[in-house]
Formats: sequence, C-alpha cells, structure tokens
Amino acid sequence: MSLKKLLFLTTQLPYPPESGGVIKSFHLLQHFCLHYTVTLATLLKNDDKNYQSTLLTKVSLAEFIGEEIVSERNAVNYLKSVLARKTLNEYRNFSIEFAAKIEAQLITTDVVFIDHFEMFQYVPNNYSGKVVFHEHNAEWLLWERFSKIEANPIKSFLLGFESKRIRKKEIDFVNRSNITFASPNDKNELQKNSAELKKLKETYHLGNDNLLKLSDPNYSDLPNDIIFMGTLSWEANVDGLLYFLSDVFPEILKVDAGLKFNIVGRNPDSRLIEASEKYTENVVFHGFVDSIEDVFKLGRVFILPLRFGSGMKVKCLDALYAGMPVVTTSIGAEGIDLKHDEHALICDDSDEFSTSVLELLSNSEKWKTMSKASRALANQKYTWQTHLKEIEKELNSIF
Repeated sequence: MSLKKLLFLTTQLPYPPESGGVIKSFHLLQHFCLHYTVTLATLLKNDDKNYQSTLLTKVSLAEFIGEEIVSERNAVNYLKSVLARKTLNEYRNFSIEFAAKIEAQLITTDVVFIDHFEMFQYVPNNYSGKVVFHEHNAEWLLWERFSKIEANPIKSFLLGFESKRIRKKEIDFVNRSNITFASPNDKNELQKNSAELKKLKETYHLGNDNLLKLSDPNYSDLPNDIIFMGTLSWEANVDGLLYFLSDVFPEILKVDAGLKFNIVGRNPDSRLIEASEKYTENVVFHGFVDSIEDVFKLGRVFILPLRFGSGMKVKCLDALYAGMPVVTTSIGAEGIDLKHDEHALICDDSDEFSTSVLELLSNSEKWKTMSKASRALANQKYTWQTHLKEIEKELNSIF
C-alpha cells in the first residue's frame, strides 16, 4: 500500500530547531516523513539557505520547494497589504512564483498541511482536497492583546484594526479546513469566535523534552540568580523584558543588590540594550547558548514576564523539563496545565512578581518541591513521542 502524499507548507525553513515555532515544525516534519510521502514547500528568510542542505540530511523528502522572500514589517507594506486585501503578515509572506509552484502541487497531493496562519492564502478558495491547518498562535489574539497595552493611541488603533482583519480570515481558515490543530487556550478562543468546534483539535507546542533525561537539578549547586531565554527580537519578549526591567527588577535588587539577570538569546532589540544600561553589574546578555542544558545552570529561577501573546510558550516548557522553577504571568502560563504555587508561581502584578522571584531564590524547600512537581507534570503530559502519534491519528482520520 502506497503512502499518502502530504504537502507541508510553512513560513520558514524548519531548521535549525532552536526557537519555539521552528522546534514544533521540525518535529512534525520529521515525524510525517516516516509515515507519508512528504513534499516540503517553504519560504526562505534571513539565513535559511545556509541550513537547507543540513535539513535535507535530517528528513526524507519526496521533493523540496524553497522560495526566497524579503518583506519588512513597515508602514508602506501595511498600506499595500490593506490595498491587496491581505493581512500584513499574509502580504509579507506572499510570492506569486511560490503560489504557482503550490498550485501545481495541489493537483496530486492527498493532504495539505498548513503550518502557520500566513500560509493558508496559498490554498485557493475553491480547493476541494484535504486541508489540515496547524495554528502556532491565535494570531488575531496576539495583535489584540498587543493593542491593549500599547501606549501610543495611533499605534494601538492600528494594531486593533489589524487584529480584526486577521480574526475574520483566521476563523474562515479554520472553517475551511478538515482539521485545525490549536493549543488548548487558542482552541477555546477560536471556538468563542465562531470557529466550528468539530474542526478543532488540541495540540501542544512542545520544547526540548530531552531535558527530562537529565538528573534533577540541585538548589545548592546553582547560583542565586535568575534566567530568561527567548528570541530577543520578538515583540512579546521585548515588551515583557522591558516591563520586568522597569517595574520588577528594581524591587528585587533592593533585597539582593548583587543578583545577576542572565538573558539568553540572539540579537537583542536596541530597546533592551538601552534599558539594561543602568544595570551594568546585574544584567548579562549571553547571546545564543549552544547547549540548552548550560542555560539552566545560570541561575535558580526562570522568569517569563509576558504581557501579551497566544499559544503555548515553549521556553516555559523547557524550564519545566529541566526542573527549573518558573515565575510567570497568566499569559506566559496559558495553554499549559500549570497550577499556581504547585508547578509555577503565576502573577500579573509587578510587586507579586518580585516577591515570588525572591521567595523561590531564598526558600530551598519550596524550590525543591516546585522543581519536582513541574518536572513530573512535563513528563506526564508534554512529551513529543506521545503527542506526535496523537496528531498522526487525527490526521489519518480524514482519509
């Protein structure tokens, strides 16, 4: 019996698997290549071409289609997107040449797996084949939340306007699909906004679950410092860190003036560099760290002070896998079955956030209890092997 043909359509080369979205895309692609005849069709951005040959040694593809694209997020492109009746992210991820290649593929494929909201535009409205939509985030919700914390009224209005444009298309895409995979929290939001419940299936955006194989961390062996890890150009991360540096970190330093805040990630936004200048003795930018195990040796507490976003936060899961106690916001915790004061400390108030960080730094018994509980949760519920089989089962149900 021949394998079904699957067209995997994604926004960027799913390699190397270092950031949240790419980690998920790579694991899905790798698994699908074992069970389907897979064509990967991807846009190529930044330095993606440098990793193309390496990816092709990691997965067994029937065909590879890549299209280089460069389109900035700016006012001119925003106006062009409105005129083109596309959302900004759709416009920035559209190529006529790529669309023609996809149209040719649709004739013979058995199922199209759409990885990211922006890629659904390549499936014609009259397409009658099988379509699976994989949501990394409820995109409109991310923009809506951003609009609510934006201080500039003009920018806030435009963000809100874009959110409404995205929501209309996003719900339409869900309802056009045979199946839409979304994180538990995003699934609920999609359902509230008229997405068909029968189309919605839960998925988890997991991280580096190999960390579960490591021995349990030892409180006494770790420096009394704090850690953040993430993409330092991603606006949700930038905003969260700016909030932490201005509203939370000063209160922590009043208690422990020598504490180090270790920030791990490439290419920090200039606003982060500027905000950290007053903390030259306390804030350390490490850049990208090759071994994620080494990241969790930099301190005793992982912080995730997000104020907007959607989906599941892979960096939070990585901390759970490592047994590193987490202090986060309700946005940072959403989609993960975290119980406050058991698996993590969850607080949206800046004073509570600083108090929670200090409590975990100083209370070894609470630290040890939370470390074990968070790791046990991650091992029980959030591992790749189990979840990929669940996704495959759902996908096969539409044939």
